[in-house]
Amino acid sequence: MPINIQDKELMLYKNGIKESENIWIEQDIVVPDSKPDVMQIISTHVTPYVLNMEVSDGRVNVTGKLNYFIIYNTGDAKYGTRGIFVSHPFTQSLAVKGLKKDMNVIIKPAVKNVISSLPNERKISVKSEIMFKITVKDFTRVKLINDFSSEKAIEKRVVSDKFSNVVSNKTSIVASREDILLSKDAEDLFEILRIESEIKNTEIKESFNKIMLKGDIVLKIVYLTESDDTTVKNTSFVIPFTGMIEFDNINDRTKFDVDYIMQDLEIEKNMDITTTKALSVEYRILADVTQYEEDEVSYVEDFYSQYEELDYNKREENVIKQMRKESYTVDVSESTSGAFDMQKLVDYSVDLNGISVSESIGGFKLSGNVKINMLMQNNDSRQIESKNVEILIDKEIKKEEDRGNEKNDILISLDKSNVVQNENNLDISISLRVDVEAKTEGNIQVIDELNTKKINSENLDSMNIYIVKENDDLWNIAKKYKTSIENIQKINEELRDENLSVGQKILIIR
Repeated sequence: MPINIQDKELMLYKNGIKESENIWIEQDIVVPDSKPDVMQIISTHVTPYVLNMEVSDGRVNVTGKLNYFIIYNTGDAKYGTRGIFVSHPFTQSLAVKGLKKDMNVIIKPAVKNVISSLPNERKISVKSEIMFKITVKDFTRVKLINDFSSEKAIEKRVVSDKFSNVVSNKTSIVASREDILLSKDAEDLFEILRIESEIKNTEIKESFNKIMLKGDIVLKIVYLTESDDTTVKNTSFVIPFTGMIEFDNINDRTKFDVDYIMQDLEIEKNMDITTTKALSVEYRILADVTQYEEDEVSYVEDFYSQYEELDYNKREENVIKQMRKESYTVDVSESTSGAFDMQKLVDYSVDLNGISVSESIGGFKLSGNVKINMLMQNNDSRQIESKNVEILIDKEIKKEEDRGNEKNDILISLDKSNVVQNENNLDISISLRVDVEAKTEGNIQVIDELNTKKINSENLDSMNIYIVKENDDLWNIAKKYKTSIENIQKINEELRDENLSVGQKILIIR
């Protein structure tokens, strides 16, 4: 007997792979001939970039580079403080359990620790602990039966659920070269000592079957001035970026999830422009974009026929049914005193590696230390020193909504910071951004290869007494005896799932 099936195809996130691997990379840096000798290392700043990767079963091979920014004292009044910038390539092979070569992989590198030493005045040894955060996007296509019909009635158990239905996943490169003039307040630039960058203020604009990616690259440079009494200064500026990606089937239910990864960034003095405030900036950003729709789907979870044997394959798929994102801000402020007499704060950076996050009842808990690394300039010698201040973090965050069965991916980043020197004191204020990706995980029943064959009625008794067991419901009992819930309820008055009890006797007549 033919059965007409109506189904809906969905592409869903599977419980994807999230791993991290910490690898130490060692590099000897030779001081360029154009630079004076190194007497003391003040700070070593390392920025990692992943330029390319090759994905195979169980492994991803990564090529990239580490940019080293070293600030040092020369011990010579003529030269004072100077900087070294070098870039070195690296290759790493990362083992990823469960990885298949056709899966979509995102790798975000981050610096966990840097140790630098000075074997001699012309060589600096740097050991960098790089964390490679690996995210694998794994999707599965499933067909859910909405309904079916046949000449003879089929009993159906229909459930309704919400799904984040993935329409497509695409990557795009946003790259450009920009010429920048520093602000009028910035002093003439002699040498770049350090560069810090962040991608902020991102948004998506939809236009027909395209989306426009918009955002800002927020840059801070620490530099030596061109003045006679060479000093260390810092300045910040913003470079807007845009990119276009084509997508089909954009509608009012369409949502986009975007991961941005800075793949490369180069900044140098622009010698083509006759000013010491001109810079040339070249950047490359990878945007990984997932297009999905929030669908509420009613589908047949289970079924049977009283008159025919239904032959089918039933499998269980563990999937991410829904995704949602939420963000929180944690503000911390502290005043601290120290040996800052005759010293001026010229720059600082914020290290969040000492913070950990754990899930608590109804929310999250942030704990650990925020480290503030400061560059202080002595007023008399003009020498630069590095000093650290740590701020204790112990904060509870209440979730906007607690759905109980969610898994949370949590990312902590620096939203904004400010350090103000008041004589011998420092007033520190920090805002941390906590981004939470909440995923509702669950099992769905997928039915394949539906066929029918005639029931052998001789194997079915017309009357039975059934004794209720643990976890029984009327549906499973009716399915077992090829009858209907309605028939059972006609004979057993006021029988409902909620008043079934273990050991209860139920009369069943076919």
